[in-house]
Amino acid sequence: MDPLRDFDDARTLGEPELRARLRDGAPVERVWCAWQLGLRRAGSHDFAEQVKREPHPGVRRHLAVAVAGAHDVDVLVVMARHDPDSGVRSTAMLLATRFAAAGLIPWAIIEAGLADEAPGVREAIVGALPEEAPGPALLIGALADASREVRRAAIDRVLAAPGDEAMVRGACALLDRAAKDERTEVLTRWRAAVGTRALAEAMAHASAAVQLAALAVLPGTVAWREVAPMVERADPAVVDALDWRIDGDLAEVPLAVLLRWLVSGEDWRLDARLEAAADQLCRDRTPPPDPVAAAVARVTAVRAAVLQDLAHPDPDDSNPDLRSPAEATAAFDRFLAATARHA
Repeated sequence: MDPLRDFDDARTLGEPELRARLRDGAPVERVWCAWQLGLRRAGSHDFAEQVKREPHPGVRRHLAVAVAGAHDVDVLVVMARHDPDSGVRSTAMLLATRFAAAGLIPWAIIEAGLADEAPGVREAIVGALPEEAPGPALLIGALADASREVRRAAIDRVLAAPGDEAMVRGACALLDRAAKDERTEVLTRWRAAVGTRALAEAMAHASAAVQLAALAVLPGTVAWREVAPMVERADPAVVDALDWRIDGDLAEVPLAVLLRWLVSGEDWRLDARLEAAADQLCRDRTPPPDPVAAAVARVTAVRAAVLQDLAHPDPDDSNPDLRSPAEATAAFDRFLAATARHA
C-alpha cells in the first residue's frame, strides 16, 4: 500500500482499505482512517479492536472522537473509564458527558469520572456539564475538588451563569476555604466578568473574611450603590472597611452606617459624614438611640482637636478633602443640633 499523504487521500478509500489501514497503517494514517470511518458512521467493531491494540495515546484520542461520531457509546465508555492514558480518558469523558446530557449514557458514568485520579479528566467533565440538571449539582461538588485547576474550571462555569444562587453559594463556600492567593485570583476574575455591583450581590452570601477580600479587589473608591447589596447583612468589620472606599454622594449611605463611621472612622472625612448624617437625622423621626448617642460622644470628644488641626494645618499635608475651620465648625454644629432634636 502506498502511504497516504494527507486526510484527503483517506477520503478516496473504500471501507475495506480504511479498515486495513486502521489496523496496519502508520499512526497518522490510523488517525485519518479513524476519522473517515467515524464520519461515515461505520466500522464500530474495527474501532473496538483498534482501541485495544493501539499503542499511541494520541491516536487513541482521535479514535475516541471517531467512536463518538459512530455513536458507539459502549466503546466510548470503556475508553473514558479504563484507558491507561489520562489524556485519552479526558477526551473520551468529555464526549461521554455530552452523550449523558443527551440521555444516551447514564449520569452514574460521569459521576464516577469526577472521582478519576487525574485532574485533567475531572476538569474535562466540568467544562462539558450542561446547565440543566444534574449539571449544576455536579458543578457545586467540583467547587470543592482537591485540584485548583478543576476548581478554576468550575468557577468559570459559575461566572458564566451568575444568576444561579446555588452555584454562587457554592463558590462563596470555596472562597471561604481557599488560600489567600486563590481567593484573590477568583474574586479578581469574578469582578472582571460581572462588574462591581453583581460581585457585591454575590458576596451577600459570603463570610466577612471573603467580603473583606472582595473589597480588596475593587478599585480605589466606589459608589455606595455598587456595594450596597453586600453590606445589608455585613459584619461590622466590613462596614468599617468601606468608610474610606466610598466616593461620591454620602446621601445614599444609610444612617446606621454613617453613625458607625462617625464612631469608628478616620477624622479626615468627618465633616462630610457629619453633614450626611445631619441630613438624615432631620428626616428620620425615630433614629436608633444607642448609635446616635455613641456618635455624639465621639464627635464631641474629637471636635476641639479636629478644629485645632484645621486652624493650624501641617504644611506637608495637601489633602484636598480638608475643609476650612468655619466649614468644619458648621458641620459639627449642624450635626449636634440635629441629634439634640432626638434627645
